[in-house]
Amino acid sequence: MKFIIKLSLIAAIFFFSCNDEETGEKLTGTIRGLDGTPVSGAAITLKNSGNSTTSDASGKFEMSLSEDQLINVYKSSGDSVIDTLVATHNDYLHKRKWVYDYSDEIDAILWDKKFRLTTEVSGWVDQSEYFATFDTIQLYDLIDGGATKYTEQGLIDGIFQLLKNGNFSYDIFFYNFGTSQKATDMFTTQSNSVSSKVVIPGYDESIAVGDEFLGGAIIYAHFSQFELELSLGGYADIEQLKADAAQFLQVYETKIGSIKLKR
Repeated sequence: MKFIIKLSLIAAIFFFSCNDEETGEKLTGTIRGLDGTPVSGAAITLKNSGNSTTSDASGKFEMSLSEDQLINVYKSSGDSVIDTLVATHNDYLHKRKWVYDYSDEIDAILWDKKFRLTTEVSGWVDQSEYFATFDTIQLYDLIDGGATKYTEQGLIDGIFQLLKNGNFSYDIFFYNFGTSQKATDMFTTQSNSVSSKVVIPGYDESIAVGDEFLGGAIIYAHFSQFELELSLGGYADIEQLKADAAQFLQVYETKIGSIKLKR
């Protein structure tokens, strides 16, 4: 038995050595903003291996992993995800990317910090422990299935945020589809499913529309390359809900309009 284990370990070392004789393997990638501009100086960390580096002026990064690190990581991974890459920068929201194979090229998009609400709508407080960034795979976990309709429309990634104001709750899925047409198509799909229509003050139904449920509503909207889904709950007065929804949409519309985006 010891002989077999020893042979397996030697085989593993040999496999990784063949891939990169000096370091075992290299992970490479590029960090960009929503407008496609390279992000330099982003801190890149691998949670499992502990390795870290920073992106260069072209947004590119590279890090080497030793044979020992590779063996330990592959032995400890219980599924196809062997590591989690975390990219952070002072001007952007952090991004998590799952790593399935260190030989894959990582392409990470960072969202401007402006897109996360803080004090823009009076009385509402960010519940920071629930904030999340996600890509198409991570979305499946966030919404417990049902992500297929988003990926089929061309979803790239998104952010999730929860805020509260007393007994009122507000959460948003902020979806990035890359183009205005794809975001419009997603909005059309969602708005066509509305059964109890809520009209949002100041917005044409081709831009924003709500679907009322007991004590709240889901608001669908689209601006530029984004489709937004706002869920407001805890309301006894639908007019107050509509007024609050309009405030949130105005804030997002202003933020989106203030940033040059990739069309």
